[in-house]
Amino acid sequence: DRIGGDIWWMSPIQDDGSYTVVLADCTGHGVPGAMLSVTVVNLLDQIAREYPQVGPSDLLEALDERLRRALNQQAERGDSDDGCDAAAVRVAPRIGRFFFAGAKLSLLYRDAHTMERIAGDSLSLGYRTREIPATGITKYERNMTDDAMFILYSDGITDQIGGPSERGISFGHRRIAEAVRPEASAGAVVDAIRRDFLNWQGIR
Repeated sequence: DRIGGDIWWMSPIQDDGSYTVVLADCTGHGVPGAMLSVTVVNLLDQIAREYPQVGPSDLLEALDERLRRALNQQAERGDSDDGCDAAAVRVAPRIGRFFFAGAKLSLLYRDAHTMERIAGDSLSLGYRTREIPATGITKYERNMTDDAMFILYSDGITDQIGGPSERGISFGHRRIAEAVRPEASAGAVVDAIRRDFLNWQGIR
């Protein structure tokens, strides 16, 4: 009960200082979810070795293709119908840019003057039925400042039911953004989100 399908992964830092961070939410819980997580991490390592400068959109599309192949989902009678949601952000500090692509997961970007949520596409990676359209996964590119902060999170936070209502409602994206105070450090932001989340969760 202490392992599962939410994972993070980071690429090696390139000579130009750029690197990519991925958050993935894999199908399943416990050991099955953890086994799929190991597969996803291994595939991301492979892609990064073969294509060190790959952008987030191409990275997720390659992960989709290799995951479906690894799980034999392209066969007519493939047994597995598993996959993952994922978000990938490539940070290029020397040119002051970042690049993002998401499959159901979002990126929250914060600097001294800006707070922006960039939503991922409404599709998942893997599974028997390929969901990525012919146009590919949407690519986002933005300027970034030296004080930029990137917050990635899965639906384990946003879908949490709680709050003062008797029926309970989802924690959602807005409450995550509200916990991100201007000028707060990364550690302080994590602590604030965790505090607000636990208070919202309550004792149900």
